[in-house]
Amino acid sequence: MILNVESAIVQRLTQKVADVHIATADQLSEVSERQQVTPALHVIYSGFSPTREIGQGTVQEIESRWTIVIAIRSARRGGTKEKADTLFDSVISAISGFKPTASHAALKLSGSPGAQHVPGFSYYPIQFVTKETVRGNP
Repeated sequence: MILNVESAIVQRLTQKVADVHIATADQLSEVSERQQVTPALHVIYSGFSPTREIGQGTVQEIESRWTIVIAIRSARRGGTKEKADTLFDSVISAISGFKPTASHAALKLSGSPGAQHVPGFSYYPIQFVTKETVRGNP
């Protein structure tokens, strides 16, 4: 369920956004911040919330959150805000309305945390949500 959505998002970004490195949270866990490739798009599963239920929880709709973080080097290290802006537009165009699997609803923009700036890098998150109905087997 979750890995299928992650794979679909990565594949879609690979097809639709040029000249950028794409990484998942698992891949990022193996690289120090200073060694990361930029510009990059980091695809991160950001949790889920149940939204509806039927039959005392036997059938539930869940909303999963996916954050795509634009990572660029700071301007002093060759990165540019213009590149982040271009990637922001490209990500929204590629992912908004994209249906990651047959059982998931199309991805929609959601509220996102603000940008983070650390020495040498800037990170711009864009969050999307999708819904799926799951069935228990009591």
